[in-house]
Amino acid sequence: LVELAFIDKSVFFFFIKLKLNKKNRFFIGLKIYFGSELTIADISAYCEFDGLEILLKFDFSPYPNIKRWMDEMK
Repeated sequence: LVELAFIDKSVFFFFIKLKLNKKNRFFIGLKIYFGSELTIADISAYCEFDGLEILLKFDFSPYPNIKRWMDEMK
């Protein structure tokens, strides 16, 4: 976490967006992150995405599959 303090904010968001593009493709049609029932993986992933949304005011609208999944998790 200390290392992140030295990373330029634009570089940080660049890498987050790269990862989210990949995750967005993964979430096509998924209601649950892994398997057929809610698991700790779903809760963990939701907490990470929710943290981005709340703490960094991250906009998930360019990632409709993740946004849909997050709305279903709420």
